[in-house]
Amino acid sequence: MNRAAYRSWLRQTARRGLVWLLMLGLTPIIEAPTFKPAEKPYFWIISLLTSCLTILTYELYAHWLFPRYLYRGRLLWLTGLSIVVFALIYCLMYMSYPLIQQTARIPETILTKGIYPQLNYWFSIYKAGLVGWLHTPRTIAIVLGTPYFFASPFLFIQLIRYYLNQRQNSQQTELDNLRINNENKLLELELLKAQLNPHFLFNSLNSIYVRIIDVDEEAADLVLRLAELMRYNLYEADAQTVTLDQELEYIENYLQLEQTRHGERIEILFSSEGDFSGLTIAPLILLAFVENAFKYGIGGTQQGAYVWVEAHLDQSDTLVFTVQNTLITSGNRSAFDRQPSGVDLPNVRQRLALLYPESHRIETEQSEDSYSISLFIQLAPVQYS
Repeated sequence: MNRAAYRSWLRQTARRGLVWLLMLGLTPIIEAPTFKPAEKPYFWIISLLTSCLTILTYELYAHWLFPRYLYRGRLLWLTGLSIVVFALIYCLMYMSYPLIQQTARIPETILTKGIYPQLNYWFSIYKAGLVGWLHTPRTIAIVLGTPYFFASPFLFIQLIRYYLNQRQNSQQTELDNLRINNENKLLELELLKAQLNPHFLFNSLNSIYVRIIDVDEEAADLVLRLAELMRYNLYEADAQTVTLDQELEYIENYLQLEQTRHGERIEILFSSEGDFSGLTIAPLILLAFVENAFKYGIGGTQQGAYVWVEAHLDQSDTLVFTVQNTLITSGNRSAFDRQPSGVDLPNVRQRLALLYPESHRIETEQSEDSYSISLFIQLAPVQYS
């Protein structure tokens, strides 16, 4: 038990002990005026038994019947079990009379006299028997008027505390819901703002393409490819799957832009073989392998570097996607040794493990001047609705 749990248990125990002490003290104070002088010798034993029955009644209702049935709206069960508790209290009162009589040594002959009213209450219960109280309204009033009467103020306080706690929890829940709604609205606004600029740039690129198509076809082609990349990111990347044709077209456009950026310094080749139109794949999952080659395999200024990308289907319609690139060395250490996270591709591996847990594998091969990584992945066919 940790310190917080221990403190909570200690507070609850102290609170319950205080209630018990109040019941033990309240019963004698209230009952004392009802005792006749002749009954004073028997006052403490009767008060003690009444206090014990009061505590039992309180515990049964406050910590069992109320939490399990009243607070959950199971009123029928509460009514039935209340009758059981009533019968239990009555039986205990019935069985406690012999204890009172033997302890106080009360002769039965004096109990019939009016000078012993409290003793006569207990004696009337005992005399009526376990079922005789059904025909004795006075006895019922006695049973309900002792432990139930003394326990009722504490049970009422318990109900008020529960109501106040529920009201506080309800208000806190409403505040939490309002806060969540406000955060969602702010998030929606941020998303709208984030989408505004890409849409604006996408439309602007299309406008630029129209203006320069007759002036510089090569530049127009680059603008068109960049617009296609943005369109894919905007409209396709959020889908669960895209066709393999779309994903490979995205890779080809990306490589073409990288070729333009690096020029003749780097040789970039892309080849594909097979009919990819009937297969689907998670979007942008292949791009990470290509980006890894440019980020960790090309470096800054090395002449004669290369990136070769190949995609084909084997006989079992498994996609084999291979990226091979130059391995840059610095002294006796490779760039991959300096940047191990680039080779491991932890995010992609985790994503593949979630999306294709039993249908993919990754193979790597490294020599002194080259690095190759291949993804073998079994893809699902397109589902036509």
